[in-house]
Amino acid sequence: MTRVAFPAAPAPAVRTERTERTHLRLLVNPRVSRLRDGVAEEVAARLGTAFAVSVVHTEAAGHATDLAREAAEAGVDVVAALGGDGTVSEAASGLVGSPTALACLPAGVTNVFARSIGMPRGPHAAARRLAEREAAGVLLARAVDVGTVNGHHFLYTAGVGFTAAMAETAERAPDRKARLGQLHFAASGIAEIGRRYLRHPPEMLVEADGIEERAVTVVVQNCEALTYFGPRQMRVCERAGLATGSISLTLLRRTRLGDVAGVVSRLLSGRPGAVERHPQVSSRPALASATVRSLDGAGLPVDADGEFLGTFTEIAFGVEPGALRVVS
Repeated sequence: MTRVAFPAAPAPAVRTERTERTHLRLLVNPRVSRLRDGVAEEVAARLGTAFAVSVVHTEAAGHATDLAREAAEAGVDVVAALGGDGTVSEAASGLVGSPTALACLPAGVTNVFARSIGMPRGPHAAARRLAEREAAGVLLARAVDVGTVNGHHFLYTAGVGFTAAMAETAERAPDRKARLGQLHFAASGIAEIGRRYLRHPPEMLVEADGIEERAVTVVVQNCEALTYFGPRQMRVCERAGLATGSISLTLLRRTRLGDVAGVVSRLLSGRPGAVERHPQVSSRPALASATVRSLDGAGLPVDADGEFLGTFTEIAFGVEPGALRVVS
């Protein structure tokens, strides 16, 4: 596999030819919602046609980060995460700043990051692509940005307010999440709007690029897609991207019923810039950092890559440009 060096450590873009096979550590989340019995073994066999494969399984939340970090410290070339967005995000956190590359074998509900870097939709197809490209000597690693929220790494999006509350609600029913997928998230969103955001939305102050604004919810993106609705890419921050060296922020100022309906319809339309043009939406693209503070002292719900992180009275966002290598 061709390795690409970080700017801080100049090196040839192409490694000299080596006789040993590229070592790929297959990191499996056996509890991922849409992983059938036998798939991990089939994927490992496919990858084994081109790589030297070792397999590890996660045992609890956060374990993927530890396993990926151990693989990087051991000099493994590629960590391939077989799971959903949560598993991929955890694995990435263990690889940030290391020469070990991340590969995605999507087996979750939405698989936003895998789709954003162009991986096939299923784990078998993704494994076949990796094996074929490695066998042909054309598997390339590229550096992508990683976002941070209160020191926690995220790959594609983080939020304060509505998206975080929706993620928390969805996680309370993991069986429905596995069975219904995006419909479950949509139902969670509707429930959260009705229960809280039309009645008592959180009050927060957003400081970004030297400007302060009040908001009721904030979305921060590190890549183009916020999420997907079926095959349709849904975007909020139009100038976000994995190779921009920055994050982009979009905030909603209020949650009256008409405002919410207008934003949702624009989001579902998929039209570029539609959400940003809503009169109650403000956008701050190309940021190095941003801060969100609670105005009433109450904890604000925070999520990252679809996972609920907890509540905080102050949230700091940032970016680590080119800090993660990925192969696709």
